[in-house]
Amino acid sequence: MNARSLKAWLCRRHEAGGSLAVRKPSCFLTRQLFVRLLAVVYFVAFASLRTQIVGLVGKNGIAPLAQRLDAIRTQAGAERYWWIPT
Repeated sequence: MNARSLKAWLCRRHEAGGSLAVRKPSCFLTRQLFVRLLAVVYFVAFASLRTQIVGLVGKNGIAPLAQRLDAIRTQAGAERYWWIPT
């Protein structure tokens, strides 16, 4: 028995007044759970970024931002605002 014949059997049974009703599946709870868990993931990501950003881009960080912007200013000139709008 394939899915199509099973659905037809269930529909005939429902139309005949049987106790077995066919409903469209609802994904409401699954969607709500997925969205809430995704929000938790984003919250954790941004909370951890907050503690790491100074060490990454700060004055004495891995990639000092001031030195990078000075290098871009000397190489790109006025176009720097178009390519790197910082």
